[in-house]
Amino acid sequence: MLGRLLKHEFKATSSYYIPVIIAMVLLSLMLKLSFLINSDSIFLSTEIESFSNIVQGVLLLIYIIVISGSFFLSIFFIARRFYHNLFGDEGYLMHTLPVSGSQHLNSKLICSFVWNLILIVLALLSFFILFSDNETFSIYSYLISILINEIKALEISAWITGLFITELIVMIPVGILCSILTLYVSIAIGHHFLSSHRFIGAVLSYFVLSVINSTITSTITNLTASAYNNPALVVNFTDLCNLLLTTLSVTLIITVIEMIAYYCITRYLLNNKLNLN
Repeated sequence: MLGRLLKHEFKATSSYYIPVIIAMVLLSLMLKLSFLINSDSIFLSTEIESFSNIVQGVLLLIYIIVISGSFFLSIFFIARRFYHNLFGDEGYLMHTLPVSGSQHLNSKLICSFVWNLILIVLALLSFFILFSDNETFSIYSYLISILINEIKALEISAWITGLFITELIVMIPVGILCSILTLYVSIAIGHHFLSSHRFIGAVLSYFVLSVINSTITSTITNLTASAYNNPALVVNFTDLCNLLLTTLSVTLIITVIEMIAYYCITRYLLNNKLNLN
């Protein structure tokens, strides 16, 4: 049944995400073309070059608006669909299906995660392609080789470097899931505890959870910053790398704990405390 829910969810949300993805791809191609034309401006007349610069500036502005706006609108779209589909008028129909609240939650979470991961990957790829050429690739390769040589010179163990990179990569999907679940649990809490003012309840819940998360993160950062100046902990650069790795590991663990807690709370409220009246 989860497969059917996912199929329906992707079909229903594609009307928003696919046009955004197409717009990102088209703008990236058009902007890259304008960069290529301007790179050969020596062969253009002054009037054409001026017009090309204006077009490039307009395209760049639209590109920035589309990229940044797509993520903000995605947050709004995720929250709106979750609320109306499960807690609003549509909820009366959705909850008559032979499907548990957990399956509804899983389908929406997976769908939102996939779409937002696609947006992030496309945004990174488009940015990399737009502002990269043969010269830039050479600079990237040179900087990477310097970084590798410095790591070897400082005798930083391979497992520390590998673990650090792995945790950075893992933080991307974990961060996406945690952000989505923060929206979900805020809506569920607001609906349950402030049924007469559900929107206000959801906003307040999101604000409180964000403050708690920010407090925990800042506390970890402050502890790390104070440790930098502690000669007992940081003797050499390897100790500093270990400290940074520990900070990242703790942050990742806390994020995973938050993600699991938000999921369990949302699931419990959907399965046991749902009230659409």
